[in-house]
Amino acid sequence: MPEAGAKEVFAEMVASGEAPTVIVARRGLTQLSDAGAPEAIAARYRAGEIGKLDMVRRYAVLLDWDTGEMLPKSTAQFREMFAKRAASKWSDAAPAHAVQAAE
Repeated sequence: MPEAGAKEVFAEMVASGEAPTVIVARRGLTQLSDAGAPEAIAARYRAGEIGKLDMVRRYAVLLDWDTGEMLPKSTAQFREMFAKRAASKWSDAAPAHAVQAAE
């Protein structure tokens, strides 16, 4: 998710008390589920539009760096793990006002 989207989700989470996963799902920000997206992202990398770090950290797409070819099975596995880790991290996070109330 782009940084601006993450900031919006965080702000809504603080204001509403909803879990980030609920907000992300409601807003349709789960772009990792698009099966066509990994190859399109790989094409953008090959065209020089995005760098290696963006490939992995922002889009969760893995390439063979020597050939520039996308690794579909590895990408699918990484995206599944990435989605689970992100969801568990966000669902465990307490909104700031909840933390303040507990103190």
